[in-house]
Amino acid sequence: MKARIIILGLISLFLLCGTGCEKMPTDTRNITLYNQPLSVIKHCIQGKWKVVYEKGGFIATRIRYWDDYYMEFTKNNRMIVSRDRVADYQNTKIRWHKECYCCSGGYNEYVYVAEFSDGSPPIVFDRIQNDTLIFTNLGADSPYYYLIKTK
Repeated sequence: MKARIIILGLISLFLLCGTGCEKMPTDTRNITLYNQPLSVIKHCIQGKWKVVYEKGGFIATRIRYWDDYYMEFTKNNRMIVSRDRVADYQNTKIRWHKECYCCSGGYNEYVYVAEFSDGSPPIVFDRIQNDTLIFTNLGADSPYYYLIKTK
């Protein structure tokens, strides 16, 4: 009887960990983010990033370069933006939820969206490509933003 209880306990523990413990990717230099579990997205975007440029949107060929624009995504679900030498230009809480998104492949998929308590446009984190974080705002004709990690 004791052996059955121990075996059932071990099986239950294994099943719980198998469904609740998500393995973090070892290489985050090139990863698609929009179809990942939330814990992986948070892990990959965490830290301070410099916004280098935005591309596309309503005018598909438009590129806008940025000089002094930084975004930090914290462990405690906050986004802190520094722009034009203003250190705390924006500091807002992130609320995560799933929403329908037309992905890079051209089909719709339910993905995690970062929504902000200050009313800023929601963000879909698309991917990290060659150490560059790429995201877009949720909505029609939104540009893609290209960020590089800073210290």
